[in-house]
Amino acid sequence: MTASGISDPKRGRPGVLLEINADGGRLIGVEIGVGFISVVVTDLKARTLWRRKVETADNEVFPSTQDSNQVMGQFEHLVREAMRATEARGRLFGIGVGVPGLVDRATGVLLFAPNLGWKDLPLRDLWQPRFGVPVFVENEANAAALGEHMLGAVKQVDHFVYLSAGVGLGGGLFAEGKLQGGVGGFAGEIGHMTIEPEGALCKLRQPRLLGNAGRTESNRPTAAQICH
Repeated sequence: MTASGISDPKRGRPGVLLEINADGGRLIGVEIGVGFISVVVTDLKARTLWRRKVETADNEVFPSTQDSNQVMGQFEHLVREAMRATEARGRLFGIGVGVPGLVDRATGVLLFAPNLGWKDLPLRDLWQPRFGVPVFVENEANAAALGEHMLGAVKQVDHFVYLSAGVGLGGGLFAEGKLQGGVGGFAGEIGHMTIEPEGALCKLRQPRLLGNAGRTESNRPTAAQICH
């Protein structure tokens, strides 16, 4: 924190106004997507200090066929590059990782990422000891919704749905100013809603959890369908 001025109270002694010292440290944000990794370093006021995005697969049709170990290696290389490039900016407070799949927030485990073909990866426990800072793992649409609520287009909005439409379709659900996870932590997974009961199964193939046929991600919706 740093002093930003003096308050002018009607009674009593003036107080010192405090604000976050932007130069007091740094944060790293990472998105692991289908075919890419994006890394950004910010100061404590979310101002960008460093950014890099790399492709992780050459196959444009099925980029998820790439070995997860290879992508994890690229992830670690990029994060360490980001740490070195911004070392002079002070303490690294933590790393946030957004992934396109179902995440157990309590454990930081990526349960299943259908468009990557990965499952049961303990990302937090893998990376936290290696980098020596807290690592937070979240579904990428939920992470984006949190960012928009804190710093973006819906800062003053307490109820909204954030849609993430790319190779897959995801969503982040806000109600009463809080991100809603639901009973199982998967609220907002609109890409796995049943749209056509007799349609094709999606990659999850888990009827007990998410319905059993004609899910949105299998049908690869157009922008017009999403709006509808």
